[in-house]
Amino acid sequence: MKSYKSFTVEELEDAKGWDLPHVEQPESTQESKTNALNRRSDWKYEPPEEPEEIKPPTAEEIEAIRQAAYEEGYNEGKQTGFEEGKTEGQA
Repeated sequence: MKSYKSFTVEELEDAKGWDLPHVEQPESTQESKTNALNRRSDWKYEPPEEPEEIKPPTAEEIEAIRQAAYEEGYNEGKQTGFEEGKTEGQA
């Protein structure tokens, strides 16, 4: 039993070479410098920002939101009822 694969002549003819990378121009040293953590050398540690404390709404704010929603719903229902009554009255 062979531990390697032998290729047919057709497979060898079909095989194509590939271009090697161009190595004559060195990379920019500024872009390629990284540290042990693979970070750019101009990278500086910034401590994480403290999360902003979100305060729950006060009772007055909740009541104001509730009242605004009530008034909005009331006005919307009043307008809808007015329009329906007008169309029924004209019919």
